[in-house]
Amino acid sequence: MVRNTNFKAKQSLSDRKRYCLKDEVRLRKTPQGGAVFLPSQALAIEMDGEAISLLALLNKTKDIFSLRTQLCKVFNHNLTIAEIDRILQHLVELGFVRRLEPMETIKSSPVLPEIEAPECIHIQLTTRCNQNCPSCYLHGENCSELDLLKLLALVDEIAAMGVFQLAIGGGEPFLSPHLIPLVRHARNRGILPNITTNGSLITKDSLNDLAPYVGEIRLSCQDGQNILSLSFRELIRQVKTAGISLGFNLIVTRPFLPKLQDILSKLDVFTPSSLVLLRPKPSPENGEWYAENSLSSKDCKLLAEILASLKIRSLHNLSLDCAFSFLFVHLPEQELLKSGVQGCSAARRFCVVKANGDVYPCSHFSDESFCMGNIMLSSFMEIWQNRKQENIAQISSGSYDRCGKCGHQSVCGGCRAISLYEGGDLYSRDPGCCIV
Repeated sequence: MVRNTNFKAKQSLSDRKRYCLKDEVRLRKTPQGGAVFLPSQALAIEMDGEAISLLALLNKTKDIFSLRTQLCKVFNHNLTIAEIDRILQHLVELGFVRRLEPMETIKSSPVLPEIEAPECIHIQLTTRCNQNCPSCYLHGENCSELDLLKLLALVDEIAAMGVFQLAIGGGEPFLSPHLIPLVRHARNRGILPNITTNGSLITKDSLNDLAPYVGEIRLSCQDGQNILSLSFRELIRQVKTAGISLGFNLIVTRPFLPKLQDILSKLDVFTPSSLVLLRPKPSPENGEWYAENSLSSKDCKLLAEILASLKIRSLHNLSLDCAFSFLFVHLPEQELLKSGVQGCSAARRFCVVKANGDVYPCSHFSDESFCMGNIMLSSFMEIWQNRKQENIAQISSGSYDRCGKCGHQSVCGGCRAISLYEGGDLYSRDPGCCIV
């Protein structure tokens, strides 16, 4: 009787310790272990091998006790129920996992793709634009554009590979008739589509069409000069009225640094879902602008001091371009990795499909020697898995021996496009780095 009583008590405890992944959650493997993605919040978190295996097994096991048994087999060491429960409780708080009701049936587990794939793909929908921003890297560029059928086929392929997000831009994406059907199809295939735009062509009708499908509309603010205009504020009101998450891209230039704190405070009033500080990037088309506005190592050090004084945590979802990764290196490396800070993401977690179908590691590499292939000639999977050109392989490795003996290469690596442009050497240390 005592044995049976204990068994029933254990069953009762297991009923209280039943969890499952939320239906929308997507998983994928990464070199560090894996990543978990929550489309409704556009939230991706890097995890080590044990944590990602825990999630992959969660819906395949009936309770926390059988989950522990499976994990111990996989990793050949002991994990306590308390340790597993603590991890799961944290994932409940983040929104990836939920507690099961006592009699609820566990649904099938999400597939953990075995193939390597980027987490995000930037689709350059068009090179056309109705504005002439001096910072743009596409001045004068004109090329053929992919038709809608090819774009939808690309979405089908990358959805099967486990890609998390699309960053749809241009040019100005609202000039393309393919924008709304592309966004709709991506969301229906489980990929979160986000749009970057200057906002000038947005209409109420287009917002209503996009609202059920788009993850975020991110407005390019350039250097923040337009944020006080009535038209800009009306645009923000329309986006929010449509129920669409709103973000801002802000290029931090040398002349802009003294105004940064004031501009951030003004943008923060709109409670954005993201507020991203971008580093000025060079291109053959914007050389004069870049020379006047690029940030030196001294400027980057000043930026770090400004951000430290701002109490960043009080701002709404402020983040920095990966080209600013060296500003984070005062934090523990493991904390940075778990937060997704891994330096340059080109050809590792990210790539760009240009308007004509060419695939590049990053939007800021324009030389043909960096072209990885074209989706009109090969499948995207073939292009991604065969990125073996010496320069592409070096970028995707994330290792740059000429950064010196800096111990933060795994979370930094600087900006390769800037290193190449300013020093003529893809592998040299980033000239803006204020650490080494």
